[in-house]
This record gives sequence, C-alpha cells and structure tokens, in this order.
Amino acid sequence: MKVLFICKGNWFRSQMAEAIYNKLTNTQDAISAGTYAGAPDEPDGQVLSDIMGENFFEVIEKHGMNVRNNRSKKLVPSMINDADFIISMAEEPFIPEFLKKIHG
Repeated sequence: MKVLFICKGNWFRSQMAEAIYNKLTNTQDAISAGTYAGAPDEPDGQVLSDIMGENFFEVIEKHGMNVRNNRSKKLVPSMINDADFIISMAEEPFIPEFLKKIHG
C-alpha cells in the first residue's frame, strides 16, 4: 500500500508523517511532497538540515527516525497516480487543480 503525504513546502508536516508512517509500519511505503515546493520562497530540493533547526532533528531522532538529509520534493501528478492513499495537509490556496479534481 503506497501512501502519499502532502503539505505546502514538504519541509516539515509531510516529511514527519512519512517518517512516522514508515517507522510504524516498518516499510518504505510512504512518500511525501509539497504542493508549493519549487516556488521562490520554498525551493524544491532543499536539504532539511539546511532549513530546520536542531531541535526538530533532536525530537525526531529521539524516536529512531532520521530525516536530516531528506530533500523537499514537489508534488507532481504521477505521485498521485502511484498512491493508494493521499493525505493532504496543504492549505486550500496551495492545493493544485490536479489534486482537487481527484476528490471530486
């Protein structure tokens, strides 16, 4: 089962959800992406350790997860097609039309 977690920039919420899901299920079935990643104020491909403060990593690493070297990823339609479940945490203004259309 493939799960896609989505947030605006793929810097925090969806990255955490991906890591937690994969740890709890002992799989690599979850991926995450950002609806706005790639915008000038939220560049695609950013290494999380360049963006997030050390406290973020201490908390998640305390629970046996390491996202320090993860990079932000821009949501593309093929990610939607490959997912069995899609969980969006993106705010309404940042949800692309191709994602809105699958909900109906």
